[in-house]
Amino acid sequence: MSLKEKYQQMLEKAKEEVTFYEEMLQLLGRLEESPPQPDHVDHTQVIGNMLDRIDKLGNEVSELRNMVKMRNHVVSSGGTRRAVIESRVNAILDILKSNRRQFDAAELQDLLGLDHVQTISAMREAVRTTGQVRMSQGKRRKLFVTYTGSEATEPIRA
Repeated sequence: MSLKEKYQQMLEKAKEEVTFYEEMLQLLGRLEESPPQPDHVDHTQVIGNMLDRIDKLGNEVSELRNMVKMRNHVVSSGGTRRAVIESRVNAILDILKSNRRQFDAAELQDLLGLDHVQTISAMREAVRTTGQVRMSQGKRRKLFVTYTGSEATEPIRA
């Protein structure tokens, strides 16, 4: 079984679990709306636990989607990690060249469609491999990148 098939199988299983727990929540909601009985148990804690479990499963599903997306990207780009890293560095360079201003990690994360860790890695790789990008750190450890190009005489808008 290939890795892609394994991720797809895990994603399907997680979706089935989310559906199951959503149905359980609907059932518990109907129980909560039913008229009180003498020995009626308070279902608030049970509902809270179910909500926590559904949130956790939702996070797992989104993580699996990201893993499948990354795996598909690696396979489509020639099957090497190096090719993926180079394509991310090129994407960062294109963004910085086309819009000459300072970008923080969150902005690049939205533009590249990556998670935070992958975005930071791509930023560092762009700084390391090209002499055209400069990285700086702002308040609260916020990371910024700017395009310096071959000549750093052009003003950069903040």
